[in-house]
Amino acid sequence: MASLAALATPTRATPCAQVCDIFRHTCVQLQPPKLGACQAACDFDLTPQSCRGLCRLSVNEAARDCRHEARTCRAKCRTVARGPCTRGCATRARVCLRADVLEARGCLGRCRGGKEQARLECRESCFVELESGAFKCLRAAPVCIHAAKQVEHACLSACPREPFTERVPCKRVCKKAYRRAVEVCLDHPEAGLFACTTECAGSAAGAFVGLRPTGR
Repeated sequence: MASLAALATPTRATPCAQVCDIFRHTCVQLQPPKLGACQAACDFDLTPQSCRGLCRLSVNEAARDCRHEARTCRAKCRTVARGPCTRGCATRARVCLRADVLEARGCLGRCRGGKEQARLECRESCFVELESGAFKCLRAAPVCIHAAKQVEHACLSACPREPFTERVPCKRVCKKAYRRAVEVCLDHPEAGLFACTTECAGSAAGAFVGLRPTGR
């Protein structure tokens, strides 16, 4: 389990950038135990070797996503003005990340007992939830993403069943459009660190620290 206490954050980092570093530490460090749980569950799969290979590919991709998100986070933080409002946003995001880790520990504790396969699947689910929660502490857009998902479902339903040569490309187009839509949603988060800092720019506190002109 990732230990937030083990993270060494540069003293000159802004409160916003410190959150990015905590996120990266949490997200990257959970990948090895997630891989272990996934590969252990492959013992119950019909093709264990292929299953383990897919686990490794998935975890490697997740680790890349963690690092990319952390870099994006730090880049966005450079545009966030310092002040009491944005410091409060960073504090709430740190609390969110720590609560996410505590919840994951509780989740893992609830995976004891029962059959081995169920225990392994439970543990893997805990790690996946921790990863998803960490991303949401930075940026989340549940309403927008839900709407994008509905559009994807409609698109997939409209794809022809036959011939196969038309159905597969059609589904790829739908899924590619959905991934682009999700990125647009996350660029305009409804919750998390960057939704909070955006709100600061339009608040009275934002005017006080110079995030926006007064008189608006």
